[in-house]
Amino acid sequence: MSLIYERMYVVAVVTAVAVVAAFIATGMMSETYRSQARCYLPTQSDTLSLSDESGNLPTAPKLPTANTETQTALLGVLNSAELRTTVASQIDGRNSEWLEKNVKFDLDTFNFIVISAYDPEPRVAREVAETYLREFSSSLDTTTKQRVAENVSTLVAAIDRSTEFVATLESDRQAFLETNGSIDFSTEIAQYHARVT
Repeated sequence: MSLIYERMYVVAVVTAVAVVAAFIATGMMSETYRSQARCYLPTQSDTLSLSDESGNLPTAPKLPTANTETQTALLGVLNSAELRTTVASQIDGRNSEWLEKNVKFDLDTFNFIVISAYDPEPRVAREVAETYLREFSSSLDTTTKQRVAENVSTLVAAIDRSTEFVATLESDRQAFLETNGSIDFSTEIAQYHARVT
């Protein structure tokens, strides 16, 4: 019976020591605050149709994409050194290395991208999360607009080339008609109309 009491006494002492050690350890630890920002990329993008109105009407709500390749690419953009450097330049007292250690990116169960920033100062944690979200959105927006601008310039160049080609063909046609002593169709119609009148 005394052996049981001795074991209970040892367990009680070990538990008391563990509680005291945990109390001391937590008292020595500095406070760390976490701030989170959430965003998502919708599955479908807005379309604009000039020929058909049905393409301009929304067909479904905008839901977060579940495509793993897209999600991995978005996390890659968030983890990039370029974005980290941009954010670090806007946060006083925090550099790129500090951000690499204290900012985490993840996906939650609803396919939202979660940006978690940790800092001893709650204001800084909030500022880091907000800045990351703003710069991430700006980065995606810039690359999208750049791609659209490149497409527009390609289309404009193609239209200019086609216009020049059509003008050359028309000039060649007029030269051919003059060489063969023939007249063009529009002049023939005008003369026929004048004769009928």
